[in-house]
Amino acid sequence: SNTNPDFKMKSFLICFLVITLVGLSWTMVPDNYPYQAHSFDSLNYIKTLLHKNVKWFKIDIQYATRDACLNYSTWELGTNACETWYEDLDDLCCLSLKGDMSGAPFQYERFDTTYDLIDFLSRNQKLFQGEAPIVMAMDFDSMWTEISDMVIDYLYMLALVITKGNLNLFPILTKLDPVVELLEKKCESGACNSREQYVYDFGFDHAVDTVNHEWIDAPKYCQEGFPESKYPYRLWEPSHQNTIQDAVNIFLAPTCKKPESHADLYRGLRVTSNLELEQFQVFLAE
Repeated sequence: SNTNPDFKMKSFLICFLVITLVGLSWTMVPDNYPYQAHSFDSLNYIKTLLHKNVKWFKIDIQYATRDACLNYSTWELGTNACETWYEDLDDLCCLSLKGDMSGAPFQYERFDTTYDLIDFLSRNQKLFQGEAPIVMAMDFDSMWTEISDMVIDYLYMLALVITKGNLNLFPILTKLDPVVELLEKKCESGACNSREQYVYDFGFDHAVDTVNHEWIDAPKYCQEGFPESKYPYRLWEPSHQNTIQDAVNIFLAPTCKKPESHADLYRGLRVTSNLELEQFQVFLAE
């Protein structure tokens, strides 16, 4: 064997490069891959998934208390006015990227906020300027029933960064219908302030059409026809390989009646998944 140190180093670097390239070829996915990254609410991880060509995301947005915002996020006093919804609850001071299992509005570990998200979009514009749109459902888990200045400020900054940066980012607001409807009525009556008017004029999409979350009605839809939808139909957070493969096989069967707009897997079905991308790729493979 060759004992030359330079030869060994070169051999090591070549092997490392080959392994790295193989890894990259495995983790990169094609545009419109039927994977929607669900509740990966860390911006660092979202950036990793974007580099792997993931195009569909769902993030969670909830109020956080003053103590949580001060101690576990980048939020600082004076950033915005805090809001009080209930007398026996702490002031709510920022919007956290945390899901419904997090104990919100109370937090006891570091979290990103919507301010961090706006900064992330500003600093990573090239990731959002490709030909294929990045679709990001924003799930407002808190029960908003009135117009919140904090929410309006976030939506205003979001609309601004998308417009000024020419980002191919398509946000969908979920569980925020009451607020959007109130805003529409307010602006249509001429009572909106400038930020509210900008949000209204931007025209956020706030309705997600879907077929049964558990996909149990898929055979019925295949036989009788699926409802019209401008979004892919969704299989909601499956954990098992056979569930994913059964859904895909049912959907792709020639006898399954689908709208022409949803005729193929990539346009027609989105598997909303908490699984790591690599594990999902293994599960989808047969």
